[in-house]
This record gives sequence, structure tokens and C-alpha cells, in this order.
Amino acid sequence: MDSATDEDSDSDVFGFLPSMIEVLKSSDDPSELIANLTALCDALAFTQYEDDLAQFPLKEVVPVLIELAGKGVSPDAMSLVVRVFTYLLDLVPRAAKVLAKKGAIAVLCGPLMEIEYLDVAEQCLVALEKLSRRQTVPCLKAGVIQTVLRFIDFFDIRVQRVAISIAMNACRKVPEDCLSTVMDAVPTLCKLLDYQDQKLVESAATSLMKIVENFSHSSDLLDELCKHGVVKQSVKLISPCSTVALSERTNIGMIELLARLANSSLLAVSILYELNINSILGNLLRRPHLSHSAHNSHSEDDSRDQIFAALKLLNQLIPPMACDEKDIQLVSGKNEIIANEPKLSFQFAEDILPALIQAVNSGASTRICYGSVSVILNYFLAVTPDVLRVLIKNANIPKFLASLLSQKNHHLLIPSLLIVEVIMRELPGELLKPFVKEGVSHAINVISKQENWSQTDTGDTDDQTIANPPRCLCYAFDPCSSPSSSESRTCRQRRCDLSPLAQRLMSTFFTETLISSMVFSENLRKLKSCCMEIDNNVHSALPNSSEKEEYLTQMLGELVKVLNEGESVSTFEFIESGIPRFLVHYLTNGDHFPRGVYSNKTEAYHTVLKRFQTFTSMLLSGQSWQLFPLTSLVRHLQNALSSLESFPIILSSGYRPTPRRADISAEKPTVHPCLQVNFVTEERETELCNYNNVLTVDFSSSWDTIEEFLWPKVKKKMSVTKSAQETRHPGEKSAQIVDSQEQGENSMLQNNEDVKPKLVFLLDGKQLDHSVTLYQAILQDKINQDPAIIINREFWNEVHGVKFRKAKELQLRLPLKKGSFQVFADTSQSSLSCDTAGLCRQNLSFFSSMLLSELPCKLERSNPAYDILYILKILEGINGFSFQLSSNEKSNAFAEGRLNNADDLKVIAPSLPQTEFISSKLNSKLEQQMHDHLVLSTTTMPLWCTQIMVSFPFLFSLEARWKYFFLNTLGISRNHMQNSEKNEISNINDRRSLSTSLRRKKFKVHRDNILGSAVKMMNWYASKKVLLEIVFNNEVGTGLGPTLEFYTLVSHELQKVGMGMWRGDHTSSGTKLHSRKSMVVSDSSFVRAHSGLFPRPWSIRVESLNGVSFSKVLKNFFLLGQLVARAIQDGRILDFTFSRAFYKLVLEKDLDIYDIQSFDPELGRTLIEFQALVKRKAFLESGELSEDGSALSFRNARIEDLCLDFALPGYPDYAFGSSDSKMVNMSNLGEYISLVVDATVGSGISRQLESFKSGFNEVFPIKALQIFTAQELEQIVSGEQDTWDNNEFQDHIKFDHGYSSTSPTAIMFLEVIQEFEVRQRRAFLLFVTGAPRLPPGGLAALRPKLTIVCKHCDNDADMELPSVMTCANYLKLPPYSSKERMKEKLLYAIMEGQGAFHLS
Repeated sequence: MDSATDEDSDSDVFGFLPSMIEVLKSSDDPSELIANLTALCDALAFTQYEDDLAQFPLKEVVPVLIELAGKGVSPDAMSLVVRVFTYLLDLVPRAAKVLAKKGAIAVLCGPLMEIEYLDVAEQCLVALEKLSRRQTVPCLKAGVIQTVLRFIDFFDIRVQRVAISIAMNACRKVPEDCLSTVMDAVPTLCKLLDYQDQKLVESAATSLMKIVENFSHSSDLLDELCKHGVVKQSVKLISPCSTVALSERTNIGMIELLARLANSSLLAVSILYELNINSILGNLLRRPHLSHSAHNSHSEDDSRDQIFAALKLLNQLIPPMACDEKDIQLVSGKNEIIANEPKLSFQFAEDILPALIQAVNSGASTRICYGSVSVILNYFLAVTPDVLRVLIKNANIPKFLASLLSQKNHHLLIPSLLIVEVIMRELPGELLKPFVKEGVSHAINVISKQENWSQTDTGDTDDQTIANPPRCLCYAFDPCSSPSSSESRTCRQRRCDLSPLAQRLMSTFFTETLISSMVFSENLRKLKSCCMEIDNNVHSALPNSSEKEEYLTQMLGELVKVLNEGESVSTFEFIESGIPRFLVHYLTNGDHFPRGVYSNKTEAYHTVLKRFQTFTSMLLSGQSWQLFPLTSLVRHLQNALSSLESFPIILSSGYRPTPRRADISAEKPTVHPCLQVNFVTEERETELCNYNNVLTVDFSSSWDTIEEFLWPKVKKKMSVTKSAQETRHPGEKSAQIVDSQEQGENSMLQNNEDVKPKLVFLLDGKQLDHSVTLYQAILQDKINQDPAIIINREFWNEVHGVKFRKAKELQLRLPLKKGSFQVFADTSQSSLSCDTAGLCRQNLSFFSSMLLSELPCKLERSNPAYDILYILKILEGINGFSFQLSSNEKSNAFAEGRLNNADDLKVIAPSLPQTEFISSKLNSKLEQQMHDHLVLSTTTMPLWCTQIMVSFPFLFSLEARWKYFFLNTLGISRNHMQNSEKNEISNINDRRSLSTSLRRKKFKVHRDNILGSAVKMMNWYASKKVLLEIVFNNEVGTGLGPTLEFYTLVSHELQKVGMGMWRGDHTSSGTKLHSRKSMVVSDSSFVRAHSGLFPRPWSIRVESLNGVSFSKVLKNFFLLGQLVARAIQDGRILDFTFSRAFYKLVLEKDLDIYDIQSFDPELGRTLIEFQALVKRKAFLESGELSEDGSALSFRNARIEDLCLDFALPGYPDYAFGSSDSKMVNMSNLGEYISLVVDATVGSGISRQLESFKSGFNEVFPIKALQIFTAQELEQIVSGEQDTWDNNEFQDHIKFDHGYSSTSPTAIMFLEVIQEFEVRQRRAFLLFVTGAPRLPPGGLAALRPKLTIVCKHCDNDADMELPSVMTCANYLKLPPYSSKERMKEKLLYAIMEGQGAFHLS
């Protein structure tokens, strides 16, 4: 009964309408009208039933309301009528059509013609905005645009935005009879572009875009738009000096607007040139990276589209050859503009041409390359020979064309060949020699001989763009096209024209007679001659054939000399001569050394070692690194790599993650795209069940996940009894008794049963690597089949066939036992074994990594870049180990009697900056790949990215490696980043903003038990992907400041004397600890380590020392590992100064005798001198030097007189008890050196380091850090060593809220800060930020920026203390009367205000 009553009441929601209509028609009583209109508004506002709204009598109500409004009712009644219209537009979709048809537009425009009542006018604008979304044409014909813009300045900014939105909606589609109406509104819209409100300006810009799009069919209308100032205002808006920061999308739209105007309007072209459009577009094209972006989720596509739009505009300014009569007139007109303005050519040469060449050389997509080449070709065709000569004067066009002609896409090859033809025709003979030298003629000759061009590519080959079908590039830069649009028109550039065009060029400009008459290839002949001589003598040269080695050294010197003659050797000559291949043969003696065979190839190894030393001294000779031959060689190799590499960029414009179900996925449902895979049991497989099923698989699934899904379905079930019998040996009882050790090993095997692979997967007959994902494996297989693969929607719909079989040989990788960490490649040979060559086993680790049989990545030997990457890896290693190589060479010189003074053993090893090894092209490609939608959403990249990054990290910038680290290791994907302050990982300094995208978790700690709190925190959260924030017990502060202080306090606790962790811990003096450049801590209770912290060696025989147990030391190193890893993940700075040698150990780099100097200079220097004496003794005993061996001494003292016992220097508890002799003499000095080195950097610290790694791996794998150098890792962990430079301090701080940079207090503050000592500066940083160190990048990288504001005081300011907000790096500074008072109060607050967080 109740429900029936409710239903009746609901059906009567609008039951009062008939009577209300009668009242509205007949009543003149204002109060009665307002009452009925109010009731109608309330009914519409509160109704929740769609059926009632669907049956609303619009045709009866709307005419009455319109008639009522036309009578001139009171403002209140008019306001209610408009409100009813608004409700109807919101709630009833069909209301817009009825309102427009019945004349509501004119009613709503009435109050806007003469504004008497502001609230009514504003309500009319709101209603018109909703109406204009659905009824565009009626609004246009009613003159809405002029009406809403007439008094737009009269309204506030909120209402102005509504008004311009109406105009924007009305301009979406303009019929022919409304063109003049819209044109009248253009001046007002142009005026609005000068406003400062971003939303208002963007709406006005969008309106103009729509107008130009609707007018693009008429050149006369476009000319009229130009006269109204559309071009001028648009150029002003996209210029770098624009005062309004527009979105990337709006910028792209304005550039496309200009392209549409330039396509059909000569007036627009003329105005654009007058406004220096070349300079603006040049700046846009020279952006740091083609896919660097702003801060929105679509920024990667936006940036590429902006480059695309700029090229589209350039292609309209500089038109291609005309096709019809209309085009002929336009093209001739545009060419005439260029011809009549010589300065335009200079602007093009200065602004556009270098930017286009840079865009192509930086690894841009094929579409961008095609647009760039098209612009260059069109401009070269449009200018005179004299102007052409000016254009190519400073641009290396031959090298640029040579790189383009090595491509496979006919859309790039044909315009490149046409550019060659234009230059050779217009400037006959002037570039013949450069074209031959750079390999242009060679490339053309190769093209001319290839016959099957029709099958070599399928369109936009290098743009392997997911979700985009193949399209022809010929129409890509038409003014109406878009980057993602599909084009099916006939290709203008036929592939079959390639070979005839190349043959014509060869027969006309590059005849064999003409080329052979030139002396262009002298360098090439000389290089080839040197390389052949080196290669022919590599195998025959042995250590005792000194003449052969001297001859090889001479040939190598000639080779280096030719390469070091600046730009005289072209990239083509460098590649053609085969230098990388021959250098690899020389440095490896024509062979590669697999691990573990050094003893079988001792002589060959000595030869290689000597060649490395010779090569190093030859390459690093010069007054500065800029003049080193190594610099020239690396740059030649980089150019060759850029020319030969073909790693694809897999882009996914159009991909948007949507939840979906998958048969195999780590997440259900998954937001990743899914692959259709047909899993089939291999035909010959008998131990598995037959399986043949198509499954939907999350594309990021690993083979382990797939195996976990398939194994229960395909394994054949056996009884437990039968299985046990089969595995038992004959005569063995069912119940066995094993000792505890066997039980442990069996348990370890059982625990790892789930880790070992059970299935082997095959794709096209090739076994797949379990370390890659399904997507990477399938994608790589497709690329191997066809390098010109296009990945489109069909890729996701295609069924990919994968076979599998049971893994026959299950190789189990047992975890390392405690203390099994090895520093040396072979500890069994770690003793110092010296002979005439002075070979030391400690050096094997470096050379073993250089001289492998293959590169440490899955790159085919047939790949043209293989030898280049190989030699680059060797050269980067030589550069990094130049000190070791030079030291060893000097040691050998001492042994051979060429040096006699121990002081001459000191080495100052020069080296190249690490940035010289960065490949700009590969770095750019990786940047583009990491900014792709699919990568940001899933953190899954093509296989080449991982392989090249892991094997050759030096090819990429620190910023690129940092982004890769976050994406690949920490899994910071777009799903995590979308709520962060920034949506891109711009550089290493942004790690804090990236970490803030993780889920936050607060943790309470106690100041009186910092280490205990740290242990508890790590036990709970070490492996959790959360952002930890610290709250100190009984303190109100929380957030970034307390968190940074906590990490600082834990850092200090782990550096205290008595922990037994660090070298120097045995010291109890009160000397304060300093780092290499800045003070670490200021209390005498902390370990002193001038050269940085390094683990204290512990003998395996010692379990405790001075009350410190070794087990406690291991626990502290475990905690230290967790702390360092957590700090890296969360973006925190630690107040440690570790030695570089310790960072090398963290990176799993082997240490040797030469590394000891970096953390213990005195011990390291002494050991090197001892080693030189041992080598000298061995050399004397060989009879090659006539000298009395008994006279050997260490700095005029016999070794025996040094009274050294067989214990580690400085650590009497670390005795070498296995020695036959208790004292060191000349006979056992070599053994002593080996034991000291092993104890210092080997077995003496291996257990501590293993514990550190175990703790670290609980957060994320420590191997992920190996893409960084030790110096970079130091910067990541501990920030900047220096505080700041006084000259830059003012540039990176902000004065606000009462202060400016010219305020007296601000000036005094800067003077006080400049007077601070290092210790005071660190204390100031700790006071203001919570950490005594600055992040990587220094003060400029501090986020938020350091801000100083005025602290308002009730009483005398001189009596007040400064206060801070550490979370915001915010210093509240009272306006002190003098500098002295300010310094006194500031120092007091800094020193006494630490140790607690309270309200300030």
C-alpha cells in the first residue's frame, strides 16, 4: 500500500503544469508569476526520475515561457525563466532543439544587448553556453557570437570564460550564409589573445582555429582574416616571449592555424616572414629533446605533434613543386617572396637548416625526418645558385645526406637523392669531393645496383607505431592532415623510381673516371694500409719478439696520428677502413679470452696487457683531454655508431590503458594490452600432456608467470610411491638418515624447486630467454624477421604461436653461502705472481671484463655496430682504469731499470670526461622510448633498451639512466606518477617528486633509540613500495624535514667509534672527521676517515674485538644496506662520505692493489712500491738486468730492517697465521703483499659486504645500480659534497612575504651566509631543510626552493629568534637592526634549535 502511494506521488511531480501554464498565460500579478516559476524551478531541481523528465511537456511549457519573457517581466521573473531553460538543457536532452526552434535564443540574447541587470545577463550567458553545445547553427544565425562578445569586458573573469566558450562552440561548424557573421567577430577574438587569463586565451585561440578551418576553402576569406590581425596575434602567442603559458595542445593548434593560412594565402606567407617566423620555428625545432614535455598525461604525443605542426607550417611556407594551375600560382608567388627577400635565406641558413639537421641526426622518427628533408629540398629548389652556396656553407650537408642515404625508407631516399641532384646541378663540382669523401657517392652507387626496392619497406618503417596503420608519408604534411591520421591515397614517390634516379646521378655526376682522378681518398688508403699491417702482424707478435711489437706500435701510432688530424677523416672513411675491427684484433691479439683460461694463455695475456698499456699511453698523451687522441677516436666511433645503428623506437600513440580480463596476468583485471598466444606442446615432447590453446596474455607477463599457469595443465601426474622409487638408488631404504649438512642442502634444493625453469619456450624454433617478457620476445622476433616492421592494431589481434617442452637439464643456482663473496675473479690465484712482464693477478678482473668471447648482450656479430660497441667498451674501460694501467706500466719500468727512484712511481692519470662517451643519438632514442605511453604505463621497454643499457651504460646520460632506473627497477610507472607534482622524470634532481607519487606511510621513531627505530622500520617496510615519512615521538613536526633529519641521525649513528664497521675505528683521538672537501660530522666520537669510509677488515678467526661482536657488525652492515637502498628509492640524502672504493664494491667492481690508495693513501703507496721491488727482483733473477739483487731496498732501507710481521698493518688482531715465517723479508715480500691486499679489499671485508648487499636487496636488487659509476652513485646517495658557491647563492633563493632581494634585511642575510664556515653552512642546511647536505645539483636542485620571509614580531625584533618550516625549506627571519645581531641570533637558533620539531 505504501509503495503504491509513493508511486502515485512520484507521478504527480509535474502535475501542476497545466494550471501553471494557465496562470502564466493570463496572470499579470508579479508575485503569482514568481511563485509559479519558483515551483517549476524547484520541481526540476529536485526531481530524480528520468521517466518524469522524458515525459516533460516541452512543447507546451517552452512557448509560454518565451512569450512571458517577451512581455518585459520583472528581473526576478526573467531570472527564473532563464533558470528554467538552464535546468531543461541540463536534464532533458531534447530541450535544446525545442528551445532553439521556439525562439529562446533571441530571448536569451535580449538582456545581453543592453545590460541592465548583471545577474540576469550572467544567467543568460550560462544558458546560452549550454544551448550552443547542441545548436551551433541556430546560435550563429541568431548573432550569438557578436552578442556575447559585445560587453565581455564588463563581466568578471569567470563570466568572461563562459562568454568565450559560447563563441568557441558556435564556431565549430560555420555554414556559408554565416561566414560574414563570424568574420565580424574576428577582431574581438584577436583582441582577446592579448589577455592574461590562460583559459580565456585558449578558448579564443580555439575559436580562431575553427574559423580558419571553416574558411580554408577560400583564399579571399583567409586574406581577410590576415587583415584582421589573425597572423600577427597567433605568432605573438607561440613566440618564446609570450606572456601567457599555453598548453602544448593549444600551441600545436595555433601552429596548424598558421599552416592552413600559409597554404592558400600569399598575404599570410608575407606577414609570417615579416614577423620572423623562421626564428620562432627554429627555436621550437631545437628543443632539447623531441619528446621532452610539459606536465600532462599526453605530453609525449603533444611534443611530437608540435614538431610535426612546425614542419607542416614550414612545408607550406616553402612549397613543393606545383601540381595544377592553382598550385602553380601559389608556388610561384611564394617563391617570388623568397627571391625578393634575400634576408630570408640567411634566416633559413641560420635558424631552420641547422635545426632540421639536428632533428634528423638526433634519432627522430621517420615522419619527422621526412618532413625535415622535404623542407630542405623545397628550399634548395626555390633559391638561386648563389643563395644555395650560402645555405650550405656552414652546414655539413654531405655528412647529413650520407646518413640519410643509409636508410631503407624510400620516402627518405628519394628526396635525399633529389637534394644531391639539385646541389650537383646548381653548383657543379663544388661538393664533388665532400660527397665522395663522406660516402654519398658510395651510397648512391649501392642504391643504383639494388633491384628489389618494391619489397624493402612498407611506408613509415621506423615509426613502429602501435595502433597506427601503415600510411604514406607523401601526404603527412598537408595542412589538413594529422600525425595519427590514416592515408590511403596513391604514393607520390614510387619505390621503383629509386634505382633509375640513383643510376642517373651516377652516370651524370659521379662517373668512375671523374672520381678516380681525385686525390680524395689518401686518408682512406693510409688508414687501410695501417689496419692491414696491424692485422697481418697481430698473431706473429709475441712477448719475446720485441721488434714485431715495436713495428705494431709504430703502425698504431700512424693510425692514431691520422685519426687525430681533426675533421680530415670522414665517418665514411672511418667505417670503410675497418678501424674498429682491426683495433679489436690488436687489443685482443686476434683472440678473445673466456673466463678461467688465463693460466693456459699467459704469454698471450702478457702481450695484450702490454698493448693495453702502450695504447693507453698513446691515447692519453696531450696537454688537455680535448687534445687527447682518445678524444678524437671516441668521437669518430660515436659518429660511426650513429651512422650504423638501427635500434627501433617503438611508439604507441593512441594507446590508452583500460581494465580488461586476461587468462594470464599478474594483475586481474589488467590495464595492460593483451596478446593472443597459441601455446602448443612441441611435437616430439613425450613427458608432457598435449596442449593446444589460444590464451589472452598480459603483454608484460614473464615466462615464469606463464609457466606457473601452464605447468599444472601439462604435467603428467605420477603416483608419489612410483616417483619415490624411481628417484631412489638401488638398495636404498625408504627412510634415510642424513646428517644436518645434507638436510640443509636438500632443503635448499627443495626451496629452489619453484625457481628453476620447468618448461622451455620456443618461438619460430628458437629457445626463448626466461629473463625477458612475452612482449619483448615476440616483438624482437618480429623485428628479426622484418626490420621494417609496422606494429599496428593487428599486432594485438594476431595470434602468436609459441611452443614449449619440458626442461631437460634443470640447473639450480644455489644462493651463496655466508662469506662466499669473492672480490677477485679467481681468489685461488690472487697471490702476487710476477715475472718479466710484471703480471699481477689483481689486474685480471679488469681485463677479463674486456676480453670476453662475446659482448655481454644479445647483439649479433653480423650487426654493423658490433665492433664499434666492442671497442667503445674497451676504450671506456681504458679511460676508467687509466690509473691502474699507468701505474702498472711505471712499475714495469722500475722493474726493468728504466726508473730507479720510488718517487717516480707516482702517477697522475689523465682521463676523458665521462660525457664524451655518451651517444647523443642513442640517448635521444632511449628518451623518446621512455616517454612513450605504453612504457610509462607498464614500464616495459623493447629488448634493445635493456641490453644496451646494461652492457653499455656509458652511452647514455646520467639523466637518461636515472629515468631508466626508476622505470625499470623501481617500477615508477605512469600509474604511480599520475598523482605526482610532475608527470615526467626530467633528471636526477626530480627523484623526490617521483617518490611522492607512492603511497605514504608514517612511522614513529624515538630520538634516544635511533638505530633501534631504524631496525624496526626496515623490518616492517624494507620491501614495501611505500613512501616513508618520519614522526619523532612527542614532537609535532612531520613530513620531509623530520624524515631527512632521521636519515641524517641514522647516518651519524653508523659512523660512531666503537661500531667496528670502518677503517680508522681503532683511533680514539679527538681529531674531528673531515671528508675530502667538507666536514662530515663534528664530534670526536665519530670515525675519522679523511679519504672516505671503507669497511674495517675482520679476520675469519676473530669473532669479537674490544667488546664488539662480529655478528653485530654484520647486522649493522645489513641495516646500512637497507638504509642506502631505502634512501635511493624514497629520494632521501644520507650524511655519509663513503670512499670511491666502497662504491665500486657496491657496484660489484673488483678492487686491486691500486684501489687501496683511494681510501688509505699511505698503505696503498707503500704496497705499490713493495710490488715494484718484487718485480725488480724477478727481472734481475731472469738475467735481463745486470744488477745485484741483494742490494734492493725500500727507500734506502732493507725490507728486513722494516721489522714487518705477517699481520695486517694497523690491525694486529688480523694475523696471517699460515705463513712459514713470522717476519717479512725480500723473499716472502710478494706473498706478504698478496695477503695484505686480500685482507684489505678481499676476504677481510667480503662478509661485511655480503651482509650489506643482503640488506640492500630487500629493497630492490643491488645489481640495478651497475648502470651508474662510483662517482655518480656517490652523488645519488650523499648529494653534493660542497655546500654552495657564494656567487650562486643569491640566484637560487627566494625572498618573499615582506622581503625582496633589495631589502636591507635580505642584503644583511646574504652577507652573513657568505661569512659562514663549512661547519656552519652544514648546520644551516640541517636547520632549514632537515639534511646537512644538498641534493644532487646543489642549491639549484633544492625543492621546494629555499625561501626567506619576514617574521612579524610583537615586540623588539632583535629579541626574536628565526624559525623554519623544513618541509617547505622556509626560513622566517625577523627584521634585525644589524648584521651582527642577525648572525648571533641565527647561529644560536641553528645550534640550539636542533634535536626537536615543534610549532614555529
